[in-house]
Amino acid sequence: MMCSVSTKNSCTSLQDIDYYYYYYYYYYYYYYLYYFYYYYYYYYYYYYCCCCCCCCCC
Repeated sequence: MMCSVSTKNSCTSLQDIDYYYYYYYYYYYYYYLYYFYYYYYYYYYYYYCCCCCCCCCC
């Protein structure tokens, strides 16, 4: 148990705190991973396929 110094009655376990931070860590991790792949395929489609392969180069 880890108790706050300011209030004696507010005690939270370390497992709850670890769960809290891991939850938001993985939430933002998959959030930015989603947008990474989104812009990656956007870049691939519009710049590689339309400009280099479909329209201009090929």
